[in-house]
Amino acid sequence: MLEDHLKLLRDYCVNCGLCLKECEFMGKVFESPNSMRDQLEAGYSKESMKVPYSCTLCGFCEAFCPSELNIGKVVLEIRAKMVDEGQGPLPVAKKFVEIDQNRVASDEFAISLLDPDAQKSGDVFFPGCNLSGYSPEIVIKVYDYLRSKLPGTGIMLGCCGNPTLELGETEKFQGILRNLESELEKMGATRMILACPYCYYTFKHFGAKFEIISLYEFMTEHGLPENAITGSSTFSLYDSCRARWEFGMQDSVRKIITDLGHGIEEMRYSRELTRCCGMGGGISYADIRLQKTMTRNTVAEAEHDLITYCATCRETFSSEKRAMHVLDLVFNPDWETALSNPARKPSEARENQTSLRAQLVEKFGK
Repeated sequence: MLEDHLKLLRDYCVNCGLCLKECEFMGKVFESPNSMRDQLEAGYSKESMKVPYSCTLCGFCEAFCPSELNIGKVVLEIRAKMVDEGQGPLPVAKKFVEIDQNRVASDEFAISLLDPDAQKSGDVFFPGCNLSGYSPEIVIKVYDYLRSKLPGTGIMLGCCGNPTLELGETEKFQGILRNLESELEKMGATRMILACPYCYYTFKHFGAKFEIISLYEFMTEHGLPENAITGSSTFSLYDSCRARWEFGMQDSVRKIITDLGHGIEEMRYSRELTRCCGMGGGISYADIRLQKTMTRNTVAEAEHDLITYCATCRETFSSEKRAMHVLDLVFNPDWETALSNPARKPSEARENQTSLRAQLVEKFGK
């Protein structure tokens, strides 16, 4: 696979230099397209391994490259090769990802619950670990909304395993995915309703056993909650990098915002050309300055308060600018306060995840 990607670079790179100009990672690391190809082909050692772990893997390069080349795919294969050869992952990234992945797979968070009025759940809501850490209240309100529109819907708390995949630990990631699939099969699931763009991307590309639909597309199809609050604000809308090619998801988020009476400022880098918020690929473990640069460059584009549909992006932006999740706009009557809330500390996110599990068990039993 790695050799196939490298061959594409050798055969189709036209040396235009757009990747170095547009992407902060490539512009910082490589001097020219030729040097980029040479370095990627030469590989990396333990001494230089921060380089492949400084790419967000976001696919921005593919969107503007005239040959549609995706350097992130090459970098991910390099990470996997380093792991196979015993040279990776980046130690600090491995340490913290493993701690987090073990926790969200434990009884502190992970759980699968059927609708109490159903013996199996063909539809299962999977909010993801980051939205759960951001707002348990929103997750519960979304689940109540889904059950009102689609009686019998179940809910599963867990992590899609993407952080492990991005470390390059492919085999371990596949084990995480198999465990999730096994739980979904026990629930009788045939379709997953996904709130997180990262989860959507992961299940779409690596877990094709189940039909998937984004929560936002479901909401535009079935209608907003009757008690949703309308308004007349204008927001700068940020598209998650993992929703880059998901035009249905992108359109649905825009419809939700405008149906609530609000206006949208389309940022220069949006839809398929969206930039990463800076947290993709775990680059903060390798190059915190680069991560901060990416975040600030994106925030600088926004003339209004930021709104996004990725909880990680919201938390990342909130250190630089007022920002909120689009689900705040729908399900949080105090969304104006949410705009100014600081990012949750890791300990707060963990407490929220544990609290969400406890509330669901109390409400629906286990």
